[in-house]
Amino acid sequence: MIIHVVQSGETLRQVASRYSVPANTLVTLNQLPDPNRLVIGQSLVIPAAETSHVVISGETLPEIARYYGVSTASLQRINRLTDSSAIYPGLPLIIPAIRHRVQAGETLGRLPEDTGRRFRRSARQTILQILSLFIRGHNW
Repeated sequence: MIIHVVQSGETLRQVASRYSVPANTLVTLNQLPDPNRLVIGQSLVIPAAETSHVVISGETLPEIARYYGVSTASLQRINRLTDSSAIYPGLPLIIPAIRHRVQAGETLGRLPEDTGRRFRRSARQTILQILSLFIRGHNW
């Protein structure tokens, strides 16, 4: 799950496209009375398998991409970065969802090492995000 804050000029269609989520899913999940009228600063819950990463001193975008098994270009695109060196400590990055086509004989416990590690990391973070919503008293 991701929380997206609406920026000036953004439409629901653009937000849905950015996260590869159907617009009607965002309308339903966020209980939007008028999907054609988003408010600047409005928070939208995005149901996604993406995870996030906060940049620490010394990290580079290619290193972060390698760590999560994604391309530098995909990190730049989803985070709207014009240059791979335009990151700084404390910058939160969205890491694209894990996509893996299951092969015959694979099980959750026997995924290829890189995919399995990324899946477990993403699943752990998603669970923590959901729990934090309940702890803060978020009402679904």
